[in-house]
Amino acid sequence: MEVARTPLDEWKLQLALMPHRPQILLCGAKPWPMSCHLDHRKHCERADWITTDIESGEGVDMVHDLQTMWQETDQRFDAIFCPAVLEHIPRPWTAMHSMSQLLLPGGVLYIQTHQTFVLHGYPHDYFRFSREALELMATDSGLHPLMSGYDGPCTITPLPDVVWNPLAPSYLNVTICAKRPA
Repeated sequence: MEVARTPLDEWKLQLALMPHRPQILLCGAKPWPMSCHLDHRKHCERADWITTDIESGEGVDMVHDLQTMWQETDQRFDAIFCPAVLEHIPRPWTAMHSMSQLLLPGGVLYIQTHQTFVLHGYPHDYFRFSREALELMATDSGLHPLMSGYDGPCTITPLPDVVWNPLAPSYLNVTICAKRPA
């Protein structure tokens, strides 16, 4: 059985096509209490990874608000990896615009965020997203969506008095790979 390609696979393919050593911005780098901290560098070991978060801490190279980072630094990146961050930003459409401005022409963005997930603050929890929402925000920010999708199928069990469509699919996460035009 063939495994379907994912937005993460597309992001990694776009990086592999770059003839030079890519510079990648990793967003949300600070480990928060009770969260798992993954080493995302495995997705492109030949890259130079620079990390950012809204607060200083272990593993954070630059402290920036992702909503305004493009105005605060002259650095631009070949790629951005943004896992489990967008739901914690008060104005995620502003962060999407900022990330589009932080990308070099031809650069690629990967976002993983929540579609259905428990509320959790690091430090706050604002939004949940659909594929269409991520694609619209990317397009509105001047990016070209290459691929989006859902992952982590789950079951929502509402209280007995809640009217619900049990046939509608539910997913923990939603992802997108988008590219800044060259």
